[in-house]
Amino acid sequence: MPPVRPALCPPMSPAVQATRSPSTPQAADAALSARLLRGHGALEQLRPQWQAALERMAAPSVFVGPTYIAATLRHLSEPGDEPWFVTVCQGQNLVGLLPLLRRRVRLLGWPVHRLEHAGTISGDRPGIVCLGDPEEIWAAMLAVLRQHRREWQLADLRELDEGSPLLDEAFWAAQAGWAGAERRQEVWTYAGWLPLEGRWEDYFASRSRNARQGLRRRERLLFEAYPDTHIEVVDRPEAIGPAFERYLAVEVRGWKGCEGVGLWSDPRQQDLYREVLPELSRHGQAAVWLLRSGGRDIAALVRLRQGRTLYERHSAYDPDYARFSPSTYLCMEAVRRSFGSGCAESDVLGMPEPLESRPAIYPWYPHGRRTWRLRLTLLPLHLKPLQWLQALRAGLQARQRQSRSPDTAPPPCPTPPTPHAPRPTATAQP
Repeated sequence: MPPVRPALCPPMSPAVQATRSPSTPQAADAALSARLLRGHGALEQLRPQWQAALERMAAPSVFVGPTYIAATLRHLSEPGDEPWFVTVCQGQNLVGLLPLLRRRVRLLGWPVHRLEHAGTISGDRPGIVCLGDPEEIWAAMLAVLRQHRREWQLADLRELDEGSPLLDEAFWAAQAGWAGAERRQEVWTYAGWLPLEGRWEDYFASRSRNARQGLRRRERLLFEAYPDTHIEVVDRPEAIGPAFERYLAVEVRGWKGCEGVGLWSDPRQQDLYREVLPELSRHGQAAVWLLRSGGRDIAALVRLRQGRTLYERHSAYDPDYARFSPSTYLCMEAVRRSFGSGCAESDVLGMPEPLESRPAIYPWYPHGRRTWRLRLTLLPLHLKPLQWLQALRAGLQARQRQSRSPDTAPPPCPTPPTPHAPRPTATAQP
């Protein structure tokens, strides 16, 4: 691993030194040092060491890599956003990194600054770069944020994995300087994952009888109606861009286009993928799968890969072929071909609903993951009333949601937004 330049790994500050225990194994080798780097230029300065650290991790996320974060900052940051990179080094090696955005938002009309994990703006469960004890790495990062506490008032950290030190009361009790901060946490998303071990035949036989028969019946009907049905897998850098446009064309014809959600609804998200997919595909980390029948694309899937993890990132289907469940067939065929490929798991990324309420996924993904949202409020004394008012408003909104009748008819499908939809304005969420 190339040495980290001294500018990135300065001597440890007293605040960070306080997070270290002299009895830990790492302390016998080299102390941890932590620092905050700012601005878009810092990412390129960090990129070589960042990528090298990512490759040394056992199971990193593709959404915390420099390629994805750089594209996110370029396409999804708002005017006035400032990138923050909290780095942790051990000796001359980068062992921890947290990419943040500091955004100017309003809390009940009052301007404040909020920190967000840059990887959650478009990604999913990004985590952090961590080579070592997560508690020690997070403690060093929090010490840096505490040093800069006058520059931010809210931290909204979403999609934290269960078991994260940030969800542990004992961990916070050991951190100095956070006595006046308010912490609130809640379950945020639910994801399914499938270990790609053993044989596909054994996995398929373990699924419910209804799931197996339903898939095979729709597959048979599809091939009877359209004998030319076949799958295209596009993973070459020069071809993945046009394949992505074909994915978007399928998405806009389906329910996502009708409801104004998905990639098609946000031109900035589309531009992000137009940039990131060719770059990732150069390293075998991205592919677009297309299911064709009757001379047209009827289902599509965007898959990403980091290490031994496959991410089933985006899927769509043509509603004219809904009776054949083409999206489920395409996804499961992709999973079938993944057995024996050297990958360890297939990951269906998070949604707000529990797996049990997602009939297209639940029969096929036997394991679930929950993620958590941690909101950290660190207001100066003169802004404390805003914190109380915010909590009161959140309680009122929760009661209003509970009082709504479950029999209320859903609103009609809105007109899909144009590709030039206005950029959303950042606001502080309660």
